[in-house]
This record gives sequence, structure tokens and C-alpha cells, in this order.
Amino acid sequence: MLGLRTAALEHLALLSPRAAAEPGAQAIRSSASALPPDLLPPEQRLETCRTNLAALTSRPNSEARWPALHGLEPGALRGAFDAWRERASAQRWFLTRSGLVAISAQGPAPAGAVTSAHNATSTAPAAEPADMPGWARLRNDALTLSRVAIPADVPRQAQTVYLDGLTPPGVLRRAMQATPKNPDGSQSRVVAVVADPLALLDALCVEPLGRELTDPRLTLFLGPEALGHLAAWLDSRARYIIGGAVVGPEPSAPGSGTVAAVLAEALRKQALRTLAARARVAALYPPSATPAQWAARFARAADAPPQPHAAPAHPAPAAAPSEPTNAAAPADQAQPADLPQPDGPVHEQGGPLRVLIPTCRFSTYIRHASDDLASALRSLGHAAGTLVEPDDHTRLSPLAYLEAVEQARPDMIVLINYTRASMPSLMPDAVPFVCWLQDAMPHLFTPEAGAAQGELDFAVGYCFPELFARFGWPIQRAMASVLAVCPRKFDARAPHPPELAARLACDVAMVTHQSETPEALVQRVTEESAQGPRQAGDAIARVRDAVHGAFAAGHTDWSGEAIDALTARALAPMGPAVATPETIARVAHTLARPLADRILRHQSAAWAASIAKRRGWSFCLHGRGWDRHPILAPYARGELPHGDALRTSYAVAKAHLHAAPGTYLHQRVIECALSGGLPLVRATAACLREVLDHAVYAAALTPGLERLGARDGVYELPLIDSPHCAAVVAQAQRLGLSTAPWVTDGLVRLPEGFVRRCKAHPAWVARQHHEAWLIGDLAQSTFASEAQLETLLEAAVTRPQRRAAMSAAMAARAHRSLTMPSLAGRVVRFVGQSLDTGAAATQAG
Repeated sequence: MLGLRTAALEHLALLSPRAAAEPGAQAIRSSASALPPDLLPPEQRLETCRTNLAALTSRPNSEARWPALHGLEPGALRGAFDAWRERASAQRWFLTRSGLVAISAQGPAPAGAVTSAHNATSTAPAAEPADMPGWARLRNDALTLSRVAIPADVPRQAQTVYLDGLTPPGVLRRAMQATPKNPDGSQSRVVAVVADPLALLDALCVEPLGRELTDPRLTLFLGPEALGHLAAWLDSRARYIIGGAVVGPEPSAPGSGTVAAVLAEALRKQALRTLAARARVAALYPPSATPAQWAARFARAADAPPQPHAAPAHPAPAAAPSEPTNAAAPADQAQPADLPQPDGPVHEQGGPLRVLIPTCRFSTYIRHASDDLASALRSLGHAAGTLVEPDDHTRLSPLAYLEAVEQARPDMIVLINYTRASMPSLMPDAVPFVCWLQDAMPHLFTPEAGAAQGELDFAVGYCFPELFARFGWPIQRAMASVLAVCPRKFDARAPHPPELAARLACDVAMVTHQSETPEALVQRVTEESAQGPRQAGDAIARVRDAVHGAFAAGHTDWSGEAIDALTARALAPMGPAVATPETIARVAHTLARPLADRILRHQSAAWAASIAKRRGWSFCLHGRGWDRHPILAPYARGELPHGDALRTSYAVAKAHLHAAPGTYLHQRVIECALSGGLPLVRATAACLREVLDHAVYAAALTPGLERLGARDGVYELPLIDSPHCAAVVAQAQRLGLSTAPWVTDGLVRLPEGFVRRCKAHPAWVARQHHEAWLIGDLAQSTFASEAQLETLLEAAVTRPQRRAAMSAAMAARAHRSLTMPSLAGRVVRFVGQSLDTGAAATQAG
């Protein structure tokens, strides 16, 4: 039922007196009279259209190569508005019950026009009634809008939604609502193509669309040449993902005059450009290039004069959105593409190293870490740049990566958390490639990932032992390193804007984007697994209860291995057919590990909120989504941009909390210390393990250890001969923890195999003393309960000199090797030396 009150009453008025007196007609008249008013007044339509036009023509020229309206100038739109207003004056517009529009000629229906919208002789289905004489859009609007079904993977992958016209009027709002922002901040672009300006104005007169029309993710192509402009625009964006969903009256109609056909042709041309770029890149990096040749290239770079470097106050302007960004770097710092383009294979070129760092704008830390590494490499005289998406509504296509390699001609590619094999056919095989390990991502922990490591593949960062012990990663090409921080961004000596400092000052603060509650996480994983095996729900419930039970029992070991073991125990009662290694790994990575992380963060934040409320202290919780938290929303203070705001927050809060399953050697802890802040860390088994690992590694490298002789395959080094281990034992006693099995009964027990690995690969196991003890006495800087946190906070709030001394000591340790320039230099030296070692091994073999 359309709910058109006016149409029903006008047509009933045309009935003969006898027909009007029929009980059925009287019942219809009574029902129609009870309907709400449906007329959309002409003055309201005109005002709504004017308001929407003003919003539309106020759109900025955000894309340098294309006008904001892509085809119609504001003057042309105003001319079309005059014609539309004249046509509209001869029409009456009505809102149907569904909120859509029905249009009739001005004035009541003429005699003889009484027709059923659906009768026995109509060929249209009941859900799609035929237009009545004198009426328009009684047939398709509701059904068309109901068919606006955008596949779920389109918004989830931030793909584009193309609107072939704006009929019915509600289609634009429906498309915008169906593509909300993803948790990582990405969001689909919406492209509307409207050839008829009058049809555009029809769509703009029904409801206010100011928010939709001024949204930067909306792109409009208007006027008779709209399809041609769309085709040219798509060609200019071949470096981006242009595929998506087409929505319109006939989204799959054949022929060359549809949006779908234009998009199909653009995708075909994009694929051809990608193939051609792949062939050009392959010529630059021939498979015959050997480690020895690359070692020689790195040696030539070490002897090359450095590129000019300075640190101006403002970075150079970002690249135009139609082009991939190759580093937002100061203009007087060298970019790879700025250097002369040599002929022939890349490994034969000279001059400073060229480094390409693909990154992602949808991970705050990864993007800034990549930028900071590029800046650090440039400060050392190399040419380095990043490749990143230009906005939140764009994803890079394979062509973007291939052309970036072709233009930069890098001697080394660095990518965070992904191997070369993770991006097949995008990164050439014959160039040194560094996987910068920062997170324990599931795709890294597979035999396939290990087997794919070639002689030009290197790993730096968090070298998780199981990568080498279980999955075949080559330990000889791995360099252990913690995350590093840009000392220029986080400098305790830099002044703080007074207004910013006043706004961010508080007693205790916490910065984390993981605002999704543990309960919501479990619910989301449950919903995502609904289409999986029927036992999935039971498995999720078992693991959920196991993780919560471990927290209730005071469990503190949340390492990956411990969580995997907990998951295996929880699933074991379901039998071997369910509790397979693959299932255990999948459930651990998708549920158990994220759940433990959420509980640690949310529990710590709840403790801080409880303490602050009880003691009258201020607590600021920064990050995405906390304003929607059911309990902690009153403490939400929004996101802090990476830079001055974050540095200032670290410095002016009395203490900053950090809670995560892993070690305290985390970028937020290091940033806080360098900024003059005091980080307090949630105690986990990883905290003591950090200093214990350093101590036993140092003990394994003790000169003359072999002279002690091994008993049952184990060296027993007296504790007095290992000052590092002695310090850890003292620390463990203060915390009430154990150092077994490594240190017991006054002896440091070192298996022979462990000692051999440490001595064979010191770059992998090296951890300097000041790194391991970054936050000093763990009893004074970590907490495992609300009571312990309150004790630490009281000291931070009431003893400013002690706070300042602790912060300065942490900063001094961090400055020694936890800054980005230090890491950049180590990476370059490590890769060059490893290439040289690999070349020597090949020759010896």
C-alpha cells in the first residue's frame, strides 16, 4: 500500500453516487481519510532543492585535475534549475508511505482516469503496480530502492559504489548509509553519474542532503558528457582499486552507454597497464642478480657521498590524490625517484641507497613508523620514500606498487609485517627485501611463509622464536630489534602549546584504540563464524570461558605460546576431529589472543577509573570509540594525533598507562619516556621474561663457557659469574616470581644447543642491557592489580621529583639505541653484511 491519501480521495470522488454508497467504497474512504497528509508543498520542494544545490556547489576542488562537479559548472546548474522549476510548477509531488515520491499532473485526476494501480488486466506484479494515468513513479521507486543491495565485501574492503543515476531520490542516502566507516578508518567512495540535470534536481528536492552532498567521499559526474568524464577519471585512477558495485535501475544492462560498461572497460585497461608495468619491473631486476652483486651495490653506497639533509619546520605538500604518495618528506631530502634514473639493472647503479617503504594509512602506528624510518634513512644520507594511500576512501592497486618500484628503482624494500611472498607479483624477487616484524600476525606463522624466504629476504624486529624453530624462517638472515621511535617527534625539550598542555593535563592517561569491549569482540567473532562448522559456537564459548577463567585465577603469561596452549586445552574435550592444529591456531589468533589483549586493556582502564573516582584524580582515556563504551565513556577524550598532541599528553599527564600481552618494549612506552612522561606498565610474564632473556643470552656469550664442560647437555654457570642473571634474580624476588628453569639454586643453566645458536647468530639474540631494563625496577614501574596501580599512581601524583627522575632515566636508556636513526643504520649494515656473508657462503659452497 503506497499510502497516497490525496490520490485515493480524489479517485473515490469520481465514483457514481451508487458506487460511492457501497460498503466497500465507504470503508476505503474511511481508511484513506485516516492517512496522514501526503502532499509535498511546492515551496518546500523549491527550498529543499535550493539548499541542496548550495551544498553541492560549495564542494571544494579537492582533486586538482578534475572540477568538483565533473561536468556541470554552477552557472549551468542554475540555468537547469530555472527549467526544472517551471516543470515542477505543473506537478504535484506526494510522499508515499515508504518515504518515496509519487508525481501527478497539477490538479485532481480527470474524469475517466479512475484506474486500479493493480487489477486483473495488469501485467505488473502486485509489488510493482502500473502507473495510473496522470501519475508517474508509482511503479518502480519502492521496488528499486529495496533492491539497492550492496555486497557486504564492498564496504568492508572500502571498494567504490557507483550510482547509475539518482533515481529514486533516496538512493544516494541509502548508498551512503550502507557504506559506514570501517574500524580501521577506511570507507567506500560513492560515485554518482547523472546525465540529465533535471533528474538531478528531482533527486535534490525531496529531503535535505547537505551531509551527503558535502561528504568528501562523494564524487559526482553530471551532464550529457558524464559517462565520458567518468571514463577519463577512472583512467587517471588506474593506480587505485577502482572495482566495486554498480547500483542503478539496470546495473547489469548491456551496451556501451551504462556505468557498468564504462567501469568494465576501465578495469580491462587497468589490467593491461599492470601487465606492462610488471614486465618493465622484471627487466630492472633480472633474476640473475646474486647476493654478491647486491653486496657490492651496498658497499658502493657506503662509499657514496651523502644526500643533502635538513629538518625544516614543515613537510613538503602531499602528492595530488590522483598520484600515489612517495613520502611526505621535506623538499630538500632525497627521494628515490629524485635521483638520476640509470640504465640497466638496478643492482649495477651507484650512489646512495634507494629505499622504498610501502605502508598503510589505515594503521596509525605502521604509517608513522614507516614515515619515521624513511626520514631516519634520509638523515643518514640515503634516498628513502614511502608509498601510501592518499585518503581514507582509496586503496592502492597492484599497478601502484609496480610503478612505484619502477620510478624509485629501490636497492632495498622494507615492509612492516608482510613478506615478499605476501604480495605476489608486486615486489620483484631480485631485490633485497626486509620484513619489519612488529606484530604476531597469523599469516607469518606458516611453513609456507618460511619456505618462501629466499636469499634476498631478511627479517628485522620482533624475531619470534617459533618463526625459526617451527616454520623454517632462516635465522641467519634475522636481526632482533625492538620498535624504535622518532626522537624529533618525541623530544622532552620541545615546548608545548599552552592551550594544548592545559587541555591534556591530568593525573593519569591512557592511549589505545582497542575500545571494543571483550563481550563485543566475542559477539563479533561468533557472528562471523555463523556460516562455519556447526561446532564453531561451542568452540568459541569454551575458549572464551578459558581466557576469563585464566584471568580470574591470576594468570599472567599471555605470550602467544601460552595462549595457544590454553586454546588447545579448551578445545581438547571436543575431540581430535575438531581440535586439529589448524583449528587451534585459527581460534587462538581470531579469538583467544585478541580477547586476552582486550581484557588486559579494559581491566587496566577500569582500575584507573575506579582509583581516579575514589581519590578525586583526573583520568583521560584517549583513542577511537571510547565515547561509546558502556562504562568508561565518561573518561573518553578522543583521539590524539601522532605528533605534538601525543607528545604533550605524555609529558603533562602525571602517568601514562600501558597494557598489552607483550613486553614493555613497545613504541608507546618509548615515546612516553622520550617525551618526558612516566609510563606505568601492566605486569605480565613477558616483563620479567624480557630482562631474563637478556640475562641468559648474555650468559650464553660468556667467554670460556665451554671450559666448564656440559653435564647432561647443559652448562651450569655459577650465578656470581653472571651479573646480569644475578640482577634478574633480585628483581624476581621483589616481584615474588620465579626464574626457573634458567636460574635455580645459584646456577644459570644453559643447554648446549641454545649456547651454539646464540654464538652462531648474535645479531638475532643481541639485546643491550639498557634496552632490556628500559623502565628500570619493575617493582616501581609495573602493576598486576588495582592496589599495585594505586600505589604507583600515588607516587607519580604526589612526588613530582621522583617522577621526573624516573622519566629521565628511562629516556636516557631509550636514546642509546631505541631511536629510529639508530635502527635505520643497524638495518642497512645488517643487510649489507648478510649479503656479503651469503655471497661468501655461496662461493665456499
